[in-house]
Amino acid sequence: MLYEGLYQAMVNAPALSAIVGNRVMQAVLPLNFTVPAVTYTVVNSKYAGVDVGAKSILATESLVDVSTWGLTYHDAAYAIQAIHELFDLYVGTLPDGTNVLFTDVQSIPDMFEDDTRLYRCSVTLKVIHTNG
Repeated sequence: MLYEGLYQAMVNAPALSAIVGNRVMQAVLPLNFTVPAVTYTVVNSKYAGVDVGAKSILATESLVDVSTWGLTYHDAAYAIQAIHELFDLYVGTLPDGTNVLFTDVQSIPDMFEDDTRLYRCSVTLKVIHTNG
């Protein structure tokens, strides 16, 4: 469920969709793509006990790599800033019903990808969640 919730949150976020439209894709850019665009993939998930008030609940801690791609550095950087604004310290329910208890955005160094000839900005989202 987390994949769908993240996708819906990104395509429905006004600041991000103004930059990339609905070009949000899982894992990799397709061969015939338009930029700027966003790719994302869950790279690790594990169970985690979370204290909520006086009780503990079993939740899932997922690490999600999110990359923004652009012909110019500014396109990729503006899109990654919109990702930061959307997800940093996010708590709530994603559009698919995934209950997010905590989210942290950890930056990864920006780079120019020689093979695609595109600028890439990336972050890792740490998302602690339960399914709705």
